[in-house]
Order: sequence, then C-alpha cells, then structure tokens
Amino acid sequence: MTDNDNCNNSTLTKVSLCSSPPGNSKVKDLFKRRWLQVQQLADTFWDRWRKQYLSSLQTRRKWQSNLPNIKPGSIVLLKDSQAERNRWPLGLITKTIPSKDGKIRKVEVKVSKPGGSKLFLRPITETVLLLSAEA
Repeated sequence: MTDNDNCNNSTLTKVSLCSSPPGNSKVKDLFKRRWLQVQQLADTFWDRWRKQYLSSLQTRRKWQSNLPNIKPGSIVLLKDSQAERNRWPLGLITKTIPSKDGKIRKVEVKVSKPGGSKLFLRPITETVLLLSAEA
C-alpha cells in the first residue's frame, strides 16, 4: 500500500486530501487544548499589560493639575507640526477665550513675520508659555 492509496490527490489544486495519521486522538486533543489555553493566557496578559501597565508608565499632564490661566500679553511658542525643526514661531497673546467652566481653552496669538503680522486662533494645548504677562 502506498501513500497514494490512502490519500485522494486533487490534480487540479495539487492538494492532498489525506485522513489524519493513525495514533491516539486523545493525546492530540490534549495538546491542542493546552496550546489554545496558552494562547488565551498570552492574549490576556498582553491585553492587560497594554491597558493597565503601559498606560501607567507615562502620566498624562493634560488637565491633571490646576494651572493659572494664561493672560493677554504673555509670550508663547506656537507648536506647529509642519514647521521646520527649531523654527517654531514666537507669538504674543492678544485675547483669551474661556470655556463654560471658566478655563482658558483657546487663545488669539499675534505672530510677527517679515512683511507683517498675523493673528492665529489656537487651542491652549498648541502653545508653550515662555514669559507670563505678570513677570
């Protein structure tokens, strides 16, 4: 008896349609169950590590502590993802726009450039305070 006698070969797809090799099917099921259990434990570990531990490595500073509101007359650095490296523009806060809770969330910034100045409306998270108006 050859391998071809036990298997049905499909000539069109070249796929061998053999039955499972002889042996104890309980042992195979045990190994398969154990492998699936290990995979599930690994997935659970990865999910918990990503959600619980990884997020605790870097604390978020956004609205975690109460900082004084920025005031008109302050000098800020504008964050700009499209600006060249070390070329973020300096600006002067001309107007602050409070939200419903009284916190300043948006500011109007005046930026001087060669050929004139421009006004920008930016969220406070896109500015870096360099010099406060009180100093």
